[in-house]
Amino acid sequence: MKNERPFLLININNTNTSSRWRAPSAFCRLSKFRPCPCGRSVRGDADFRGRTASVVPAVTSVCGARWRCSRSLLVRIVLGIGVRYPNKKQIGADRLANAVGVAKLYGAPAIVVDFGTAVTFDIVNARSEYVGGVIAPGLASVTDYLYQRTALLPRITLAEPRSVIGKSTVGAMRVGAIIGYAV
Repeated sequence: MKNERPFLLININNTNTSSRWRAPSAFCRLSKFRPCPCGRSVRGDADFRGRTASVVPAVTSVCGARWRCSRSLLVRIVLGIGVRYPNKKQIGADRLANAVGVAKLYGAPAIVVDFGTAVTFDIVNARSEYVGGVIAPGLASVTDYLYQRTALLPRITLAEPRSVIGKSTVGAMRVGAIIGYAV
């Protein structure tokens, strides 16, 4: 592609930060590379794009300082949906992205559910406007809380229970987390 330049995409979520590096093969064959704080090799005089999508401001500022090899920018997008919310600055970018995605893929009205660190339910009304939603503790948060706050309950990994009746402590906890959350 004519304007294709290498880029580094960083997605900073509450639990995990992930990145994706993409560069044209010709760029990778160049001989003048230097190490980059993000763990990639970058040509010394390279002009490449860096983009950061983040819901964790404290981590965003640290990452911006560490990734000197890129120009980290907050992604600003044209949503394609309206926002009918009292304080727009309080809406997480992830929640808006979910609302945009559900409206584009399935139309409106819609509710999109995201099972992450928190379980979010975001609502798009019939006029394709984001109107709010619900934020609940995520499944891992709930099971970790039980482990931390009780004397005998173990830390578990989430998995689909074999039955709706737990036949062991771990089985009962999985039923409570997976099935209990659904009802």
